[in-house]
This record gives sequence, structure tokens and C-alpha cells, in this order.
Amino acid sequence: MEEISFNSNRKKPGIESRLHKWLSFTLTAVLTIGVMQLRCRCDVTEPEVKTGSLHIQASGTVTRTAEIEAVSQVHCFVSREDQEVHEDEHLKTGSRFFIVIEDLEPAEDYSVLLLGQNEDGQSISRGYQDSIHVIAGEQTDISIPWDRFQPALVLPEDGSTIGGSMPEFEWSSVSGAGSYTLQVDDSDDFSGPVVDESGLYSTSFTPSDALNDGLYCWRVRGCDDFGNPGEWSNVWTFTIDTQGPSA
Repeated sequence: MEEISFNSNRKKPGIESRLHKWLSFTLTAVLTIGVMQLRCRCDVTEPEVKTGSLHIQASGTVTRTAEIEAVSQVHCFVSREDQEVHEDEHLKTGSRFFIVIEDLEPAEDYSVLLLGQNEDGQSISRGYQDSIHVIAGEQTDISIPWDRFQPALVLPEDGSTIGGSMPEFEWSSVSGAGSYTLQVDDSDDFSGPVVDESGLYSTSFTPSDALNDGLYCWRVRGCDDFGNPGEWSNVWTFTIDTQGPSA
């Protein structure tokens, strides 16, 4: 009978071989998952959104040219959904003003507020526009008219004499004003006003306390809904004389 011999030195597949295969499979799986995650991140990245711009021009009628030229700088506010997205002061020369504001997200609910200020920093002119549409990749042109942000006094007339001690004060309305402030003083520097009423929503006011006889000065200014006060009106004077013939 033929003797069958076995080579006892032949190595059988063992732990080292299986470990090598497992490591190779694990490494391949990890690399595959990493590539898939990277592709997913790239797929969900939002594309770059094109922005738009605003070309803002402030204008006024011929009769207001002199008043507009008194504006030395313009405070510009741009808002969207009641959130301010731009605020800056811009110098102005002559009766024209324009500015370009870039990198605005496309939307239909922008608003622009312009406050024209004189050399003393008082807001003497105002312009406002809302529902402005900014289009991606385009420039939106808007023209905002200036409005004189200063009331005109009506009553008591300048230099008049009044027989009553509780006169009614009246003034003109101001475009863009949400409320008014009235001051009455016996001095034109208004250092100690006897009447100092703010938050008045009408264009007239009668003090509840009687005024003493004498000479008085008075003035009014408006304030918009954003809390920006306008320029004081001209100062008028009146005299209360409850002892005179007209009393």
C-alpha cells in the first residue's frame, strides 16, 4: 500500500490571514462612507444667492429748492421687515442727493428713511418710502421726495395780545410726523418752559393751568414714528393781559 505523506510544514489559513482580510474590508468601508458623506455635504450646500442694489435719489419741488440746499448731510436708514440693514450719514451738496446701496438680499419689503440735517444736526427735511422691491442681480431706482420737517405756527398769532389766561395753541401738520412737542416760555432760550408737552397727536393744545400775565414765546416741532425729532418751528411771541380793555 502506497504510503501517503503529509507535509507538516504547510501553513493553514489562520488568524493572521483572517485579520488581514478584516482590516482591508474595514478600511475600504470607512473610506467609502467618508466619500459618501463628503458628497452629501456638497449636495446640501446652498448655492450662492445673487444680491441686488438700491439707487436712492432725493428730490424736491422748485419751491423747496432753497430749503433742500440748507441740508448739509443726509442720514439714511434702510430696513427690511422692521430690521435695520443699513445706516449711514452721507454728505450732500446743492439740491441733489443720491446714493447706491449694494449687497441687499432680494425681497419686496424694504423701506428707506432719509433725514436731511443742517449744520447743527437738526433734521429739517425728511423722506420715506416703503414696499420697495429689490431684485437679484439688478439695481432698483427710487426717487424719494423731500418734505420740510418743520411745522408752521398758526395761533396765537405772532405779537398778538390775549385776554384769556389759557390760550389755545395751533400749528400746521407735518408730513411724516407721528407726534408733536410744544414749548412755551417767558424767554426765547426756553431754558425754563412753563409749558413743555410732548407726545401730542393733534395739531392743537390748550394748557390745563392758567398762564400769568406777561410776554411769552412759543415753538413746536414734530417727531416721526421712529423717534426722530424734526426742526423747531420759528419762535412766535404773544402777550397775556387779563386786566386790559379786551379782557
